[in-house]
Amino acid sequence: MLIILCHDNISFAILYTRRAMVGCKNPLARGLAGEKLGKRLSEKDCNLQVMSGDTDFMLETLTELDCLTCPYGIGTR
Repeated sequence: MLIILCHDNISFAILYTRRAMVGCKNPLARGLAGEKLGKRLSEKDCNLQVMSGDTDFMLETLTELDCLTCPYGIGTR
């Protein structure tokens, strides 16, 4: 479950959505997230799912691929 916190009128939900959208642009992250969901995700389908409010599937995938020295912080398996 996503917990929404606010600080200085900035909603973290917006930050989570933005991060998940970056993940949707990455083929590796999108593929891994699709495997977990049991379906093939196109960039469009991924973006639609994120914009509908479901960011957890991508944020969990990005956590697995976390790499501080990689572009956009997304590493490889």
